[in-house]
Amino acid sequence: MHESGPPYGLSRGVMNKVVEIRPNRNIVARAIGESTVLVNLRTNRIYELNATASRIWELVGSGETRSEVVRLLRSDYDVSAQVAEREFKALLIDFEREGLLEASA
Repeated sequence: MHESGPPYGLSRGVMNKVVEIRPNRNIVARAIGESTVLVNLRTNRIYELNATASRIWELVGSGETRSEVVRLLRSDYDVSAQVAEREFKALLIDFEREGLLEASA
């Protein structure tokens, strides 16, 4: 871990509380079955999220805390806290790298 910056390359808000981030306002999301399609209106890039990523996108968008997202993932998918936390962090890293998230005001 890099000492001068937050872990995993994420903003401190991403690692501490999901309510401090939100979907980028340039992203349009549409649920299609268990998937979600995201369109970045600025770049015209299209993303398809599987059911798990869609659930995380929904929870991030609703402002749930990090611990609540992990708790809900554990319950929804019957996985350990470690697995839920690891998958959640990995997806947040991907979302941030693609510019799908922004800091809340």
